[in-house]
Amino acid sequence: MNTNIKITLTDEQRRLVQMQLTGKQRMISRVELTSFVTGVVMGVMDCETQTKSAPVPCFAPRFDLTDMPAKYAAMYGDKPEHWRLGWIKGWNLVGESLAK
Repeated sequence: MNTNIKITLTDEQRRLVQMQLTGKQRMISRVELTSFVTGVVMGVMDCETQTKSAPVPCFAPRFDLTDMPAKYAAMYGDKPEHWRLGWIKGWNLVGESLAK
């Protein structure tokens, strides 16, 4: 099946995508964007073939945090306790909105 998916990007968004993918300051081309999107779709297909008993998602979001993950605890170790509690509350709000 061939698909025609319209993706509208401003010049600034095209620069941002290119910057995130390659670190270059120029705009991403249609060919490069098509290659990227094809790679994402192929990655999804490869991910599914790796599972032993479908459907097992390759990514399982964690929607309820009771404590800050170690990675972020180390990153923000100098922050006060009330800041950490706010961080956890903020991520829990994001998780709730994603779960809907």
